[in-house]
Amino acid sequence: MNLNYVKAENSDKRFFWDNYCQSMQPHIEEIWGWDEEWQLADFQKRWVDCENSLIRIDEQTVGYIQIQDIADEHYIMMLILLPAYRSAGIGGEILAQVKEHTKQEYIGLRVFRTNTSVLNFYQSHGFDIFADEGDFYYLKHKA
Repeated sequence: MNLNYVKAENSDKRFFWDNYCQSMQPHIEEIWGWDEEWQLADFQKRWVDCENSLIRIDEQTVGYIQIQDIADEHYIMMLILLPAYRSAGIGGEILAQVKEHTKQEYIGLRVFRTNTSVLNFYQSHGFDIFADEGDFYYLKHKA
């Protein structure tokens, strides 16, 4: 598997937004309800604040990752794979590469409490629940 990352361009924002909505909207609707205006504003903030990369296998785009370094933490803001590429070992390979290349002490992320399959995925890759934040679990892994 030739997994690689390409810095996202402004022309990629629609891909990020569409896949964010497809993956996250069911959880957000269940917890708070979907407010399109608020979601778009939050999406724009993440786009500016994060390092945005397309995830590719060879030349095929299979998802995206948004990362932000905060203090001693390499924070994964979003890691979204297209549905056809989930449960195929790609997520584990991405996490292995993130762990290998970070210079921070920890890798952190948040998972919706309602997203038990993703919580199980991260825990199976060495992430521990660091805090229960109500609607989210905050997970950390020593890099």
